[in-house]
Amino acid sequence: MIKKIYLPLMLLMTLAFVGCNKDMKPLSADYFTVTPSPLEVVGGQVPATVTGTFPEKYFDKKSVVTVTPYLVYADGETAGTPFVYQGEKVAHLEVGGPYQATGGMGDTLAGMITGFLAQFASIDRYKAVTVATWLHSAIADDLAKNAYVVLPTLISKAIPSWMKKLSL
Repeated sequence: MIKKIYLPLMLLMTLAFVGCNKDMKPLSADYFTVTPSPLEVVGGQVPATVTGTFPEKYFDKKSVVTVTPYLVYADGETAGTPFVYQGEKVAHLEVGGPYQATGGMGDTLAGMITGFLAQFASIDRYKAVTVATWLHSAIADDLAKNAYVVLPTLISKAIPSWMKKLSL
């Protein structure tokens, strides 16, 4: 049997702030929507979609906000999956991995960043650093398809062909 769960407060948000604006006000539940409404128990679980919308310039460009939804019911509460929202000056790489954990890898990355800052001086420094970091890890990902550990010298050798491939 499917039971309907009616909650005056269907969602309680817990926030963890890293590098947030010190003047940031607490998040309101009004910034989030939950569907379906009301929530229902289906097979011992409560499937739901939580959507968050922040007001423009709500948090600092360098902020990272982790929001954990809680389902509150008569006998207690259950934490949901945390969601991470980030400002426009925060980057998260989806490339790279443990195969980069070898001596000289940081030196190679530092050299790439320095080279990008010098070669692309007309663009925003943040973008140059971000692209150099992404490229370093993307090359490593590609090389890791055929190697357990990626050597920094192989990344250095691959930079020219990747630059050619990615240039407009």
